[in-house]
Amino acid sequence: MTHRYLLLLALPLLLAGCAQDEIEPAAADGGIIFNIGFTGQSTQTRITTDGDFRSSWQEGDEVGVFATVHGQPLAASGNSIQNVRLTFDENGWVQQTPLYWPQDGTRFDFYAYYPYNEGVTDPTDIAFAVKLDQSGANYSASDLMTARTADRGRGEQVVLSFSHALGAVDGFGQSRLARYIRRGGR
Repeated sequence: MTHRYLLLLALPLLLAGCAQDEIEPAAADGGIIFNIGFTGQSTQTRITTDGDFRSSWQEGDEVGVFATVHGQPLAASGNSIQNVRLTFDENGWVQQTPLYWPQDGTRFDFYAYYPYNEGVTDPTDIAFAVKLDQSGANYSASDLMTARTADRGRGEQVVLSFSHALGAVDGFGQSRLARYIRRGGR
């Protein structure tokens, strides 16, 4: 009888665990696996911003990634990984250039930004301008976001939780902005 009660108590936990996004294990071939989302939200989502100012990724979104040897500062050039493009599609994040962990066990600190800019050569001096026309694709292109994670190594996923680098102002009235503030940014 006690076993039935334990099973009934554990069932909601098991079901809730299945509802979460599945996280891939680290690549067996030593490839670097990225798990990308937003600060305060689950990962593996999509990039638009809804009426409550929650962001999500859309197919075709691109982020740029840099990495340094753990504990070394991000440099203007010569980083271990230098502005590698990751593109979001229906299968998740695709690396344009496959990335692999070094065989010697070196650990890395990762830095990422959105939206991706192929012309970025110096991650310490990225030029960014907000579009005056905020309609359509210009809205997302004006949403500068950054992420950082430290001390990652072979066999571990690189979890990047993006946060907005710029403030948002809702031009559609105080009611939605007030609701956003009351919800604590959710």
